[in-house]
Amino acid sequence: MNDFQEAYWSEWSEAIKTKYSLKQSAKGEWHGPCPCCCGTDRFWIKNHNGIVKAFCRQGCEFKDMVAEMRHDGVWPDKQDNVITLREASVSLDELLRDGDTPQLYHERKGVELFGAKLSGDNVVIQLFNTSKERVGTQTISPDGKKKFNAGLDKSSGCFGVVGKLTGVGLAYVAEGWATSASVYAATGTTCIFALDSGHMPVAVQAIEKAWPELELVIAADNDEAGIKAAKATGKRWAVPSGEGQDWNDVHATLGVVAVMEGLQRAKVSDGLFTHVGDLKMKPAQWLIDGMLEKEALIMAFGNSGAGKTFAVLDMALCVAAGKDWHGKQVEQGLCLYIAGEGHAGMARRVAAWAKVNDQQLGDVPFYKSNNTIIMNEEADAQTLADEISKMAEKVGKPTLVVLDTLARTMAGDENSSERVGEYIKACDKIKQEWGCSVLVVHHTGHSNKDRARGSSSFYGALDAEFKVAAWGDNKLIIESTKMKDAEPPEAMAFVKLPVSLVTDEGDETGSLALELTEDKPVDKASPENIQSVVLDQVRTVDAFGEAPRSELKEAVSLELECSQRTANRHIKKLIDKGVLALRGGKVVVA
Repeated sequence: MNDFQEAYWSEWSEAIKTKYSLKQSAKGEWHGPCPCCCGTDRFWIKNHNGIVKAFCRQGCEFKDMVAEMRHDGVWPDKQDNVITLREASVSLDELLRDGDTPQLYHERKGVELFGAKLSGDNVVIQLFNTSKERVGTQTISPDGKKKFNAGLDKSSGCFGVVGKLTGVGLAYVAEGWATSASVYAATGTTCIFALDSGHMPVAVQAIEKAWPELELVIAADNDEAGIKAAKATGKRWAVPSGEGQDWNDVHATLGVVAVMEGLQRAKVSDGLFTHVGDLKMKPAQWLIDGMLEKEALIMAFGNSGAGKTFAVLDMALCVAAGKDWHGKQVEQGLCLYIAGEGHAGMARRVAAWAKVNDQQLGDVPFYKSNNTIIMNEEADAQTLADEISKMAEKVGKPTLVVLDTLARTMAGDENSSERVGEYIKACDKIKQEWGCSVLVVHHTGHSNKDRARGSSSFYGALDAEFKVAAWGDNKLIIESTKMKDAEPPEAMAFVKLPVSLVTDEGDETGSLALELTEDKPVDKASPENIQSVVLDQVRTVDAFGEAPRSELKEAVSLELECSQRTANRHIKKLIDKGVLALRGGKVVVA
């Protein structure tokens, strides 16, 4: 018998991840420093049939790691009266009892024991109130009979939880535990469950009052009672396509991807309008704090050679790695990069980023396409949808999809509002179905370098836009040109650092990586710069500070790269302000 208590994934994994700053790998493992030997990135945990399993590449024994985690308060103490989880791989012989072959309820439903334990052959689920206090239990026998503890007050708005309830972000609500477990398995998002359909509106009302920043979506059953309950909540809701089905039925017959895709179609079907008094204010949710918003359509544009791909790749890799982007907090998630150009240099750029950021790429959920995708062609769009579904099933749903560039991922004329509209529709479909952000890389206009080229309808559809501009020989600056629902961030300047690399064949090569710099390019059009230039030219034209106006006008126009007429206007303004004065036909410093 083990001398330690097993830790349930649903109860202890978040505490372990937080304590040791663990990061998720593409394999669904969480890696970081070992609490036992302290080795960097030697330790990892994973979910095995609802139980936390821990490993160390250095060879630390499990019991020693458990002892350290228990000491750190992130592993349960052993108690003789604690009910332990039965392994999900129970043999058929173990299930035989008195000639019957009953199957445990969670096994019959095809779900793990998320938020539940076994007591004998019964599944036991804890119930809570909005103060996060345990107020009762629900016990489900192998035959599916459900029983609440004596004295449970349903009118109090009590509920059960699969996952971690933080009080912010998205959470689903379902009728029962098994459906919630399927929703959680499919989406990785917290799912609250009501005690039955009639109780759902009561529970939703109580939860909404306690956590007003929580976005609730109803994972309803497709029957009369389930649909009625979903509508009564006033929330977005979705039901399976099959009459009489719940989301656990979809999970069992079609898999987790079908559950995820079905829930992403959730909407409020009753009524087109919402009263102004019922509108909810919610803070902006960010992938990169103040820079890239969640579930947004974003464009990065710049001139050829300005460094657009370096800037966007830097952002995307930081999001995938969960690494702060030059001082801005990041929410980690899967990134998919549709590369329409620059395939040959991508490996070097990624390797340079990894070297500068001291990051192991094997644990970073970042995937680059092998071919481009034409977003406004139906066959290609379906190919991308299918591939994203496969990736979601394998490593989780995407957080960010990058399309680099618009010219290589779009068919037709960029100036055609119709073709651009098709492209935007395809981007919106990805954004809405997967709850991710889509970032499009584009070029500047041919004559106007301050806007992206092509139809202006794209700018109107964007949630955010930023320009990447070259500055000097080895610098670039990122400036916000649109931020629809938040304050635009300040411009950020970067130095392009050369990075030496070695290929797999041992050949020397190199690439560039970005480093934030406090230095900023001078705004030549600012009043401060104009005044400084004019004053400097007064002294430059004449050593005694008495410059003939015609000569001063010519010198200022050359320095500011403007016409002499404009330069004369600048000089006159400074005379009117009293900064300069006229003396005998010459301009002097007042």
